[in-house]
Amino acid sequence: MNNSERSRFPEFYKLSVSDRVRVIHERGWVSAEDYQALISGDHTLKIHKADKMIENVVGVMGLPVGLGLNFLVNGRDYIVPLVVEEPSIVAALSSAAKVVRGAGGFSVESTEPVLIGQVQVVDVPHVAKAKAALLQR
Repeated sequence: MNNSERSRFPEFYKLSVSDRVRVIHERGWVSAEDYQALISGDHTLKIHKADKMIENVVGVMGLPVGLGLNFLVNGRDYIVPLVVEEPSIVAALSSAAKVVRGAGGFSVESTEPVLIGQVQVVDVPHVAKAKAALLQR
């Protein structure tokens, strides 16, 4: 396979879910561990983990995860995971990306990122040591 077409999957929609997961694994888009989780269904967020992520958890909502295909951005292939309930969005986005790919793909640039993040760490036996290690790095 031409490495510049790793995000191209002709007739991907015709494959079964398990075949789609197998194909993206074979092309290197998901690791062996992620492949197993997707095939087995073990990737679903469990309620006890959700309760550690946000306040006042009462449940977990499931939505389909689809892949936006055909993306070529700055000469590099991408597939884009999409969580939506509207059936035409994934197909329309993949189709638009295919059209743009035919014209050379997307060319983008950005300013330096300004990121703010939050990480929750639980069950740390030596909090002061852990804090010092994080600040050092």
